[in-house]
Amino acid sequence: MQNAKSSGLSKLDINILGSGLFGFLFLSSNPTLAFLIFIAISIYFGFGALAAYVSDKSPVAPTQNFIASQKGGGIQPSSSAAITDERTIADRINEALEKGDYKCPHCGATVSPLAVKCIYCGSVLAAAVGLPGPEKWDDVEIGQTVLVKHPQKGDLRLTVVNRTFYGELWQKQMRPDVPWTLTGSYFARLGFAGGASAVNWQSRFFFLDGEYALSDQDINRDFAPYARQFAASNQTKTVRFSYKDAYWAISDIGRFRIEFVEGEGIKAQPGAIGRFIHFNSDARAMILEDYQSGGNGLDRIMYGYQIEEKQIKF
Repeated sequence: MQNAKSSGLSKLDINILGSGLFGFLFLSSNPTLAFLIFIAISIYFGFGALAAYVSDKSPVAPTQNFIASQKGGGIQPSSSAAITDERTIADRINEALEKGDYKCPHCGATVSPLAVKCIYCGSVLAAAVGLPGPEKWDDVEIGQTVLVKHPQKGDLRLTVVNRTFYGELWQKQMRPDVPWTLTGSYFARLGFAGGASAVNWQSRFFFLDGEYALSDQDINRDFAPYARQFAASNQTKTVRFSYKDAYWAISDIGRFRIEFVEGEGIKAQPGAIGRFIHFNSDARAMILEDYQSGGNGLDRIMYGYQIEEKQIKF
């Protein structure tokens, strides 16, 4: 629908024509009265038209643009979404042990479905069928010696004292009403005597010399703002920041569930839900683990180096 301005006549033009028409009608009967009425009407319509004209030219508040900018360009909160209730690997092992389903074929003793050797007779056991686990290091056992080529210290011979299996979590859509589910990929962390550890996540391998605990305040102050930037870019933006006298770049973020733990010095229990952030500064690396409030996990930073798989030998 066209308005008066778009059809060729402005509001000011119409009001002036109206004034002229009234003046012409009265002019033929009483010129003096017509003149006075003409002046009054012209003043009335003139101010009205001027106000309308100024209003048309005034900028409109960008309400729609503001709303659009608030709705778009970022990732909607999804941390409150439900988490899968699938049984953990630890749950499946416990159920099997209660039923006595896994026995050594040589001595008949009940053994862990994840065991490589029978702890009673030393016989090599076949892999448990149907039990998920990491693609890398799933057969490493507590007490086993590992040779690590450290980037700074050279060859290290270390003893495995604990191991942790992580289950990777994901969402089909990043919305609070879409639950987090397991991808079917599992990854391992090996803890060594003395406090060091080795971690595999996807195609990345880390040797971590040590760790320290973090508070929620530490995480919110030092890491959360940069993690949000990285997440909002769909993990494509290079996000760098200063922390402890070095500049770090975020290489990956995500969520996980602890699936299985074994050994001494464990810092998280099966079923604990957390998020991770991986950082790099040249060859140096850090991994942040941030567990849900009330969960069975210790918020911490593990620090060391990103290395190649061949630098860890069993």
